[in-house]
Amino acid sequence: MEEENQKKGEQKMEKQREEKQKEEKLQYSEGESRSKFLIFGFAVAVIISMILICTISYSSIKVQANTGFKYYTGITVKSGETLWSIADKYIDYAYYEDKAAYINEIECINHLDDDEMLLAGQLLIIPYYSSEFM
Repeated sequence: MEEENQKKGEQKMEKQREEKQKEEKLQYSEGESRSKFLIFGFAVAVIISMILICTISYSSIKVQANTGFKYYTGITVKSGETLWSIADKYIDYAYYEDKAAYINEIECINHLDDDEMLLAGQLLIIPYYSSEFM
């Protein structure tokens, strides 16, 4: 009878060990699946971020290309012309707040003072915009 009790006790202990091992395996597999889930989630977040960055960059480049390119041309001042009359011919209000801003840029490019008179035959560099890339 003692042997039987001892065998039952050993069997009981064996079952407990097996159950404990199963629990440990289950806990390990749960932890492993959490890790895999976190890694997968991180990878998805990185991919989505990259797609958003590329989309934003592309749309920014596209907008810049559609707004036109800035160029400069040389003109010779004719008798009686002023910066205001020249600005009337070349200004594009899509790129300048007002005529004064455009004239200010012409003055800066050509190193002109505000009160400086233009002379017939004088060469000026004038900015302009075009949608064509040259």
